[in-house]
Amino acid sequence: MEYDYPEKSLKFDFMTVSQFDNQPYGREGQEGRWVDVAALLDYTFPEANVPILERVIKEFS
Repeated sequence: MEYDYPEKSLKFDFMTVSQFDNQPYGREGQEGRWVDVAALLDYTFPEANVPILERVIKEFS
């Protein structure tokens, strides 16, 4: 999936993880946590993430 800002373009690659041990964590200081797919709308994400969230909610709800 790709997203274009006026000053830069982003390209996202995805993997579906069906099983995971331990807790998620951010490698660059971001917070990581497990939440229900429906709860994703309760969080603030960068503009480029909106199409990703829409697809995740559609695919996994």
